Amino acid sequence: MAVTIDSALKRDIILSSALKALRARLLPLGLFSTVFANETMEGTNKVVVPYFPLDTSTAKDFTYTGAEKGYQFDDTYNQDKREVTVNKRKYVPLSITSADIARQPQLSLEQIGEAKGYALADQVIKDILSPVTAANFGAPVFTGPSGNFDFAAVNEEVGVACDEANWPDTQRGIATKSAYYRNVVTDLSDASRYSSDNPVKRGMLEDVAGFDLAKNNSIPDNGENLVGFACFPSALLVAFAPIPPAKEGSVDYDTSVDEETGLVIEFREWFDEDDDILKTVLEVNYGYAVGEAEALKRIVSQ
Repeated sequence: MAVTIDSALKRDIILSSALKALRARLLPLGLFSTVFANETMEGTNKVVVPYFPLDTSTAKDFTYTGAEKGYQFDDTYNQDKREVTVNKRKYVPLSITSADIARQPQLSLEQIGEAKGYALADQVIKDILSPVTAANFGAPVFTGPSGNFDFAAVNEEVGVACDEANWPDTQRGIATKSAYYRNVVTDLSDASRYSSDNPVKRGMLEDVAGFDLAKNNSIPDNGENLVGFACFPSALLVAFAPIPPAKEGSVDYDTSVDEETGLVIEFREWFDEDDDILKTVLEVNYGYAVGEAEALKRIVSQ
């Protein structure tokens, strides 16, 4: 279906609006080991993602005698890294006929860009979170309706399960669908129960029982009633990187980069003379891989 756009307005408005919406919807990915590369990959489709595995080292006994005297370094712990193949390419299209351009009403490009950015992010999130299943990450740590997911559930059920899995106390995150997130907000909205007014003023939850909480209704069901998860960054490894046209000048190509994260949204545009249509595509290129099974705890509705 054709979309009418005021030709006097600039495409960078669409790009910047789409990027803003894309970044907002992809917020839960910041809970994982994620790299947003704003530079084109040269001769490869792989991105190196920093990887911090859960440490299972065993403490040693120091002794002055015997074969094991002194400090023994048969086990080391360093920041690891893994290569993630950027092999996913999702896009949302816009098509504009010459007749639309000539007879269009004025329409907000910010709204168009935002709608396209949200639509793109929705599909990307569902794809990246598709491996969050019982087969990859085991039994859920919370099962129940949103009305039962409150501070006590976060602290006593999810938190205890993560403690027992020996997660570090930092970098813990929880992402859930809106109804579950907002029930925690309601439970903590009394200032006496939370040290910040963020839940009331901004709809944000920071450091709740040691977790940073995010909401996202794009979390896929995965056929297992998935509504959220708790995670440590090593659970999933995610990489984003742009892929420009192979032939320079073959299409009108541009990008918009989020300066804080490096997330890139790409713009392609060309005119189809046979169909008399100006074709525009907004896209992202990315890849992901499953990390550690113990680094993610599923939350399901039933």
